[in-house]
Amino acid sequence: MNLPTTSSSRIPLWLHPTLWGLDIALAAFCWGLYFAAYLHVNLLSDATLVIVCAAAWICKMMTLHSGNPGEQTALHPEYYKHRGRALLFILLSLVAMVTIIWQIFWEVGRGFIVFIFPALLMLLLLKLLKRMRLTIATYAALGAAFVLGCVAPAAYYSFTTPALGLFSDKALWALAGAMMLFLYNRRPEAPAQTSPQHIGILLAVLVYTLYLNHSAPPVQQPLCTTVIITLGFIHLLSHLHSRLSFDAWSALGWPMVTLPAIIGIIQLAH
Repeated sequence: MNLPTTSSSRIPLWLHPTLWGLDIALAAFCWGLYFAAYLHVNLLSDATLVIVCAAAWICKMMTLHSGNPGEQTALHPEYYKHRGRALLFILLSLVAMVTIIWQIFWEVGRGFIVFIFPALLMLLLLKLLKRMRLTIATYAALGAAFVLGCVAPAAYYSFTTPALGLFSDKALWALAGAMMLFLYNRRPEAPAQTSPQHIGILLAVLVYTLYLNHSAPPVQQPLCTTVIITLGFIHLLSHLHSRLSFDAWSALGWPMVTLPAIIGIIQLAH
């Protein structure tokens, strides 16, 4: 599938946040706050959220700038080869990397480094899966990486739920499945129409989440509800793919999967 390109002189203002990765940074921030509410963490450091947002931003911008996107983008990578934009991208990337290092060693504490090793292992796994051309497995790993990255700040400050204990939270893996579906639908070769693969993954994750909602402890049920809402937004986004312009559909993606986190924060506050 050939992705449409947009001339830099005709880019609408509302598309720029997507082109510069602000949408995924906002999504990481909101989901980080959601997990803080879910795990009842009241004293969440802003520095940990900055680390997660900066890391998510770097991953997306490196992907778009590499010319081999892992998700669809409204502009051809040539957009980022403009001298001014390329220099700005390099500058912002350096600032983001320095910020991450500074926050870990001087603000958050060296204990946060324990989350770096799983992140490195996940990167190696993604490289291996991509080399083996295991598409579904690659996007499953991407979905898990996003969810685990967003939950890391709350897990670091949680006194009731140890970081390793989160791996036993089945609802967390249901959310990873929902994010896998979202990212899978945004792959470069994805059709504009709702595909059988989309329906199959959607139903599998939905049935699993409904089962968890019935059998899981009460403390996990709010996350199950949030997963179901997330699946609804992802399915709506799939229906909108053929009805909106490619630019609008691309820009709408991450905000749509951020709304369930905001709704969940409001629900957990009451």
